[in-house]
Amino acid sequence: MFGAILVTILIIGIFVSTFMRMIKTNNSNYVYALCIEFFGILTDFVSLLFLKGISESSYVIIIMCSIVIPAFIFLLNYKKIKISDIINIIRISFNKEDKKNILIDMIEKNPKNVFAHKMLAEYYEQNKEYENAEIEYYRVIDLEPNDYKMGCKLANILHKNKKDEDAIKILNIVLGEHPGIFDASKIMGLIYYDNQQFKEAAIIFNECLKQNPSKYELYYMLGMTYTRLNDFHLANDFYKKAALINSYSDISNLNLGQINLIFRDYESAEKYFYETIKSDDEYLQAYSYFYLAKIRLFQGREKEAIQYANLALEIYPKIFKMMEKSNDFIIIIAKLRKEKDKDVSIKISDEEIENIEHLNQTEILVEKLANPINYKTKEKNDIDAEIIEDEKEKSE
Repeated sequence: MFGAILVTILIIGIFVSTFMRMIKTNNSNYVYALCIEFFGILTDFVSLLFLKGISESSYVIIIMCSIVIPAFIFLLNYKKIKISDIINIIRISFNKEDKKNILIDMIEKNPKNVFAHKMLAEYYEQNKEYENAEIEYYRVIDLEPNDYKMGCKLANILHKNKKDEDAIKILNIVLGEHPGIFDASKIMGLIYYDNQQFKEAAIIFNECLKQNPSKYELYYMLGMTYTRLNDFHLANDFYKKAALINSYSDISNLNLGQINLIFRDYESAEKYFYETIKSDDEYLQAYSYFYLAKIRLFQGREKEAIQYANLALEIYPKIFKMMEKSNDFIIIIAKLRKEKDKDVSIKISDEEIENIEHLNQTEILVEKLANPINYKTKEKNDIDAEIIEDEKEKSE
């Protein structure tokens, strides 16, 4: 009985607190909470007066109505989400095609609806309507200037809209108020990286790493950055750390294989390329087979090289151009099956593709320095072939 009295006091206390909050904030969410709490109090009194005790089923109803649901409504208020917004989310889940119109309608009814502005901004971003996304993120920040997450999202959109100076200004404000924020530092580093300011990007990523030593992305981005700075020893170290943190990182394994190939450590390179073959990204698979074919050529195992090269071509026919440019493939190029072009599943970013190409060009340069005679012969043959082709075109 004493326990039942304590529960009654608690739920009445919550009811009074909810009522006072409603008067103070004039928030309609609390009306819903009060109605539900009143039902819980009513259930409690009926149980005490007529049943002379609270049954288990009544106790569950009382706890749900008087404590759990009000707590959920308090959380919604803290997040500035209205019950009507929840109803609209349910509408959107059943009618995703009309999501944009529903959100615009919510904003027209309440221009200060932060929740709706956020969802609309994310909708535009997902659909690559970056100009509209930028406008909505600015509106969110006007309504909630201290929301650093929205500042990061806005900076990211500004970067996509080629407004890097504005993005840097936003990020400096965010980092000034919230030092060491991972998302802000990461975006700033990416902006410098995309603008080929690799030294500045390395400084940003290293500073961010001090605050976030367990973030896989930072180790990988530092690996990419030092690759572009041609510091392959440091790049190798960071790729290894990235692969260690994220064992499913196929791109790190491919980069490690490429760097070991540059260092002419074929055994280690081969190990990494075999790992990358397991990737579900066809672009990475093709490159792995391409490099395995190269290694087999270095080892004088021509038949295996042809097998690996044909596997690469089967997956990604455009890689044939890489083989034509590489001196190593001269002896087998006529024996390869040139496939028709097809769509390939590429899941990595443009920056990662550029990084792979940079490592490939570096490896070709190293090979050229190691075997200058072979490359001079190939270049002469290429020039002769071009002259013959030009003569044919003129005669026609």
